[in-house]
Amino acid sequence: MKKHKKYEYVLPGDEHRLTVDTISLGTLDAITDKIPTDDVREKANQAMNRKELNTEYEYISNEYEAIQKIFIELYVTAYNEKQERYMKNSALHASEAENIASMGSGAYAHIREHMEKMVRIAEGKV
Repeated sequence: MKKHKKYEYVLPGDEHRLTVDTISLGTLDAITDKIPTDDVREKANQAMNRKELNTEYEYISNEYEAIQKIFIELYVTAYNEKQERYMKNSALHASEAENIASMGSGAYAHIREHMEKMVRIAEGKV
């Protein structure tokens, strides 16, 4: 696959999109994990590596170290927050996992749409 554009995320400028994308990935992984991981930072690194491999861009960012730091922190926060909810309510996890599984390849887009709204609210843009 020929990569047409140079960077997926340009800093400064793409912080909002990076935030939404990363929180969405962390949330989706927390939902689909049957057993939560003990090393969420390593899972975040693996998720970032998957993102890099699957990008249509030549590079993930013009500021790799900054992107990596932001990505890992946001991913870990999103993953842990979701898993904490599941520790309190395992039926919720089972229900959400079943719902996400039924969406197939559309699951990420569904979660991302919801996270887009939440991040806009948090940024005071709604």
